[in-house]
Amino acid sequence: MDFPDGTEHLSVRRKAVNPKEEFNPDAVQHLILENPRMLGKGNLSANGVFQVDARFSGDPKERIIPMVVKPYTYWEEGMLERIMERYRAAREAKLKVPGTLRFDPNRHMTVMADFNGESHIALSCNNPSYLVEEKSLKEIPDFERIMDLLVAEAEKAANKGFCIDQDSYFILLPAKEGVQSDFMIGDLDNFKMIGDENIGFYPDNFEVANLLKANLFLERFCNRWLEPSLVADYQARREKRMGPAIDAAEAAWEQKRRPSQ
Repeated sequence: MDFPDGTEHLSVRRKAVNPKEEFNPDAVQHLILENPRMLGKGNLSANGVFQVDARFSGDPKERIIPMVVKPYTYWEEGMLERIMERYRAAREAKLKVPGTLRFDPNRHMTVMADFNGESHIALSCNNPSYLVEEKSLKEIPDFERIMDLLVAEAEKAANKGFCIDQDSYFILLPAKEGVQSDFMIGDLDNFKMIGDENIGFYPDNFEVANLLKANLFLERFCNRWLEPSLVADYQARREKRMGPAIDAAEAAWEQKRRPSQ
């Protein structure tokens, strides 16, 4: 993104356009982005992911909304539309995805609600952050609670027909006192559903797949962000919680596969 004079203008949509339907100009929202701050870079967004101050053109109150814009340096035909379809389905399934996601199909960008703010700092396992130095965390607050939430989300997503990639998760760390850690499914690039290709682990059992990927996310997160002296303890805590959950899901799956007597 160039941000000439510190401003970008996008024409964004809430959902993919059905080519069989007449174009509806009211479905397009004009978004003004200002004050870009780079958060990090990703595999599909090599030029950066930016925290911005956004406002919708024509808003009489001129409200400023903290958002994150992701300009894609790599994309395939229909990729952004597919991401939006997955997002809408995940919202309907009440999975923990952003409250707002828009896309500009002409500029190959998505814009979503910002997880970072006065309360939290969002970190993934896959990408660097300009807000936190790698291998610098002295703790992951509420670590056991986060694992419980991820196990529950993995099971819920599987029951709704979703497979969540390990790179999709973010942990929201407290940025001030009195706030609990939380998580969010913030990267929908590799969000899968039943019938998709290249699902990876256990393509015919999403519960096991989701638990394995949540476990891999936690392993990578600890390795990336914790001080080296703390990693072994956190990995042991991870294995103690996630191992039995994975074993139980695999055992239940094997039981279902056995021919009835």
